[in-house]
Amino acid sequence: MQEGYSVLFKGGTVLEEPGKAYRGYVYANKGKIVSAGKGEPPDEYAFATYMIDGTGKLLTPGLISPLTSLTEHPSRFGGKGAESDEELYYAALMAIQDLLLSGFTTVATIEHKVDPVARAVAQSGIRALIFVDSSKEGWKDQLRILLNRWRGYEDRIYAGIAALDENEEAERLAEELGLPLLSRRRGIAVRDAEGIAKERGVVVLERGGKRTYGFLRSKTTNPLNVVRTLYYTGLDPVKALKAVTVDAAEVLGIEGIGRVRPGYHADLVVWDLSEPPGWTAGRGEPEEVILSANPKVEAVIAAGEVVVDISQMLTIGLKDVKKARRLFGL
Repeated sequence: MQEGYSVLFKGGTVLEEPGKAYRGYVYANKGKIVSAGKGEPPDEYAFATYMIDGTGKLLTPGLISPLTSLTEHPSRFGGKGAESDEELYYAALMAIQDLLLSGFTTVATIEHKVDPVARAVAQSGIRALIFVDSSKEGWKDQLRILLNRWRGYEDRIYAGIAALDENEEAERLAEELGLPLLSRRRGIAVRDAEGIAKERGVVVLERGGKRTYGFLRSKTTNPLNVVRTLYYTGLDPVKALKAVTVDAAEVLGIEGIGRVRPGYHADLVVWDLSEPPGWTAGRGEPEEVILSANPKVEAVIAAGEVVVDISQMLTIGLKDVKKARRLFGL
């Protein structure tokens, strides 16, 4: 984050975490939440770099996409698959754009070639846990690239190992290096969901008694659609939203995200409840508003930087979108 860059949200509803909301303010500086509370902010925060009038707005933690594959983004709806480094980069970049515009500031992704994905993450501003796919040839070289070449991004790019095929060597290496492990039997346990969620490609991730949901084969590009499906089939709205905030953070083992709380990373989303879509739900509970009313994402702050403002991307441009469309024939 830029030296001295600060953000102040005031006069609106703050969802500290699902189940805990209040009307008040949030002040962040240099990438961290400094202060948050009910009522008006202290006068000393009045000259923040980026001011947000919270009238008719809802501020929440940045959402967390627990598991996907960014580079499969174009092929979900029949587009050309990504193969070259350039294609992998633009596939990841477009997937990240969809996530940021939907209110996601963190993503966990399984990849077989990490450098193009890490470059897309670095450009976009999103936070990412990149699991190296140990079922692919050369996976240890890819892990080495991730750990060495991207060492300067430890606060935004995290390394992990995916061993869904029960690769014992990968499991041992993850333990030796202290890296997150995605596996069917150890670390972050992965299993198929049940019922309609399974039919739509949803997987369940569990660790330490917490549960969240990812998608590997689903056609959706928005993980909120996964928890919305579960919500509409009976999951409590607070539990549903926790699956993409606090519970996702705990399952993935990433500290300082998933809540709006002093000391946490400034990963924040501002939802506009003052006009359609979502304006009729302004008096509802925040969790149900997000899950059922589909409010517009007005602003996204990721790692303290404003990456979406007035519902427009600031870090990914139209020329990137046009290049991606040409590459994938979309």
